[in-house]
Amino acid sequence: MSAVIRGFHAGAVTCSVSPEVERLLGACDALLALLNSGLANGQRETVEAAIVDLNKMVERDKEKSIAWERDIERRDQWLAHSNQLEKASKKRKQKLHQLEAEYAEAVAIADERERERKESEAKFAEMNRGHQQALIAKARSEAAYSQAVSDIERVRREKGDVEEKLVEAECCKAEAIEAHLRVEAALKESLSYRVELERRQEAAYKARWQAEERQKDLEVALRAAEKLRNQFSEAGKQFANPNRNEAFRIAEATWRRFPFVTTSQMAERLHTHFAGKPHQPKFETIRTLWLKGRRPAVPRKYKNAVWELVIED
Repeated sequence: MSAVIRGFHAGAVTCSVSPEVERLLGACDALLALLNSGLANGQRETVEAAIVDLNKMVERDKEKSIAWERDIERRDQWLAHSNQLEKASKKRKQKLHQLEAEYAEAVAIADERERERKESEAKFAEMNRGHQQALIAKARSEAAYSQAVSDIERVRREKGDVEEKLVEAECCKAEAIEAHLRVEAALKESLSYRVELERRQEAAYKARWQAEERQKDLEVALRAAEKLRNQFSEAGKQFANPNRNEAFRIAEATWRRFPFVTTSQMAERLHTHFAGKPHQPKFETIRTLWLKGRRPAVPRKYKNAVWELVIED
């Protein structure tokens, strides 16, 4: 039994044994010494039982010591793991600060892009308004162009009427040379207007945006053509007036006797003479168409005096 206790004690040297166990071992050594010195049989068995109990207690303490050393190892492992976690936490914090800085920079960039987007939207809205205005101007230009085309067609139709009047004026040309010259000048002017109108019509097809200016030119040409047509119509009527030859005779006879009479004075007297008669001519017709160029040269010996129309039978 003593050898067993010693062997167990020798195996327990490598472990951490509590002071109580050390005292128990000392007690066991004392008991063994007593046993060796000689005890009664009953006492010897009691001591051996106590020694067995002590060995069990030492075994349990050894198991506790081993468990405690395992706990210490697990604690060291936990501390090492805790240090690793702390280092990882520091790295994560540094990464978090870096991410926060990057996030702040990204927010600033997003705000800048948002501001640029708003500016782009404002510019786009302005461009859209300009586009709408351009569409309105285009519609107006097209309307003006359509109006110009219709005016050109109307001028063409009226130009046909003018040409018909020119033919009628050519028929009356034999009756009055001066009227014939006037009609030729008017014809040349009409032809020049015709060329101008055709040129403007061609330019209108090439440039729509100049339709308004060309419309004004067309209106001027229309007024001139209308005036010319009225003149041709009036000339044709006056050339066929039955009072024309009588006016020629009265004017020639009066100028032979009173050569100082002016054309306007003669026209005024003739206009008064034909007042109330059928086909009464106008004053301007008598002055500009009938009497123009017919007044004879006035001798110096004649002076302004009282005069009257000379009407010969």
